[in-house]
Amino acid sequence: SEAIVLNKIASLYFGMKQYDKAITYYEEALEIVSEEEFIPAISALCINIGNVYSNMFEEENDSLKKSDYLKTADSYYQKALPMKRELNDLKGLSTCLLNLGLNHTRKKEFITAVQYFEESIKISKEINYSVNLYNAYQNLANAYVNSGQYKKALRYAEYVFNADKSSSFEADIHTKYKNHYVLAMIYKNLNIPNKA
Repeated sequence: SEAIVLNKIASLYFGMKQYDKAITYYEEALEIVSEEEFIPAISALCINIGNVYSNMFEEENDSLKKSDYLKTADSYYQKALPMKRELNDLKGLSTCLLNLGLNHTRKKEFITAVQYFEESIKISKEINYSVNLYNAYQNLANAYVNSGQYKKALRYAEYVFNADKSSSFEADIHTKYKNHYVLAMIYKNLNIPNKA
């Protein structure tokens, strides 16, 4: 259908960091699937659009624009969340919760971030979705570091580090890198210099 083609075009622009064009095509696709009331596609497109705004947040220097991008990303993730629950799309739900947790960490709303990460972890364990599981653990450790709770952070960061040594570990290189950085921060703040 036309929405699938628009989604693919949007994804290409997203990959090329041409975010305005990506949003245009994602929103066109969203309009089509919304008219058709096709909930799986609506929820997926909401997450895709939220991801674009999250990336725009990461790359923006203007604090007002950053705030707007984060609010917009959150609104799309919040639209997708009940749909993912209703569909019982556990992978999509785990991803949506992970994204919401990341955005709340960015807003320094650590209690809320932790709740989202913990729910993502629970679901990821249930369905054996290791990629999200380790991402959620790593981001949970990061949220605890950012809130100054280094001992709690250590538990989750070491879990990811030890899983990194196992043959079944499926996290991407970015997650592994972030986890090593978080571990160094934890060791430094807990005054364990021989590990940092």
